[in-house]
Amino acid sequence: MNNIISAAYRVLNEESSALYLGNSIAETGILEPMQFLREYVSKNIPVVIRNGCSHWPAVSKWNAAYFREKIPDKNVVVAVTPNGLADGITKNEKGEEYFVTPHETTMTMSQFLDGLDEK
Repeated sequence: MNNIISAAYRVLNEESSALYLGNSIAETGILEPMQFLREYVSKNIPVVIRNGCSHWPAVSKWNAAYFREKIPDKNVVVAVTPNGLADGITKNEKGEEYFVTPHETTMTMSQFLDGLDEK
């Protein structure tokens, strides 16, 4: 899982570098809303907030077993892509860039979780 997160972070870093002129992204703990607005949002500065939602009940409750128990038959819309990226520019075999959107399909939560387990 860490490799997936690291790869996603690298892609995000590469694709967003043109939008941000700084050479590093600040990291902080939980902020008061006004402090977050004043120091980051209003200045359009990215920030990583560590443990920002660690106290939320969902953090300890939400896992595959919980969803299988509570909403196994709930229909969910899933965006399916070959590389995990959606709504973006990619290149074909010739190196030509083009815009792609994901294939969206509806399945039950159990089917979705089964698919994740297979990967």
